[in-house]
Amino acid sequence: MEAHRAPVCTLILSGPVLDTKHLLTPGFTQQCTTALPSALFSCSFRLRAFGLLTVHRALRADQTHATICRPFAHKIHRNVALILVILLLITIPYNLLAFPFSTQSPFKAFFRQTVDLDSNSTGLVHLYGLSDYLASEILTELPSSRDAGDINCKERSSLTECTFPGPAPLVARGQPVDWIRINATRVSQDTAHIVVSGRETRNCRLYFDQPVSSLQVAGHKPLTSLQDITQLRMWTKQDWNPDFTVTAKWTGGGKLKGRAACLWAELIPGRIPALDEALTFKPAWVELVPEDQGLVEVSKAFEV
Repeated sequence: MEAHRAPVCTLILSGPVLDTKHLLTPGFTQQCTTALPSALFSCSFRLRAFGLLTVHRALRADQTHATICRPFAHKIHRNVALILVILLLITIPYNLLAFPFSTQSPFKAFFRQTVDLDSNSTGLVHLYGLSDYLASEILTELPSSRDAGDINCKERSSLTECTFPGPAPLVARGQPVDWIRINATRVSQDTAHIVVSGRETRNCRLYFDQPVSSLQVAGHKPLTSLQDITQLRMWTKQDWNPDFTVTAKWTGGGKLKGRAACLWAELIPGRIPALDEALTFKPAWVELVPEDQGLVEVSKAFEV
């Protein structure tokens, strides 16, 4: 009985000069012979059970028969495979058990402090990051979080945000009530003028409790036909004590409610005691970054 032979598949290639190394895959041998037209070649591929193949030379049109692939895996010393297995066994436990963060590859925690002038609080510190390390490795090191006792943590976008009372910021001259002023006036059934004044800042915002249909900042073109817009961010490069005048329109009548806020981002020591504390007591492998455009946000409610 004829012995079982490996399956053979034939491929016809065209071209005067062929480099067949791009047609090879590991585990195959190849032999090519000239077909009837001198520019065509019939190539048969035989599957081998073991061994890699290497290309020795390309097949040219003037060759009638050439074997261009030879197995070489059997020439590799067995100690090479043994070394690779040992390296695999060593690196797997290290990758599973090694601490994932370092000073070169730090854990990033987002910092923000908010002051609500309507509640007369000194400010809430917000830390935002992975829950596994935020609560157990960072908050336990901060004196303010340990003394607060009341730490509120909640999930947000697959991460965890923890909030606790912190020392009051000193980002501008005067008292916090002087850092932001708001004057909201209703001029028609669905239109209001809102003036937001900040001290020693260039970044203020308006948060609306309901969507507005039109917004215009004085000196700029109006934004009309708005949908689902509940926030307006304003910047200036001309003045550190800006006055933003906004005309807002809404639909449905009723009152327009919201909050006006200004932000500060100075890293001057002593301006933001909560941040200074976090930078001092955090682990070395933790890096604090701003959660938003500002490190401190002071806000006040309005209603027209």
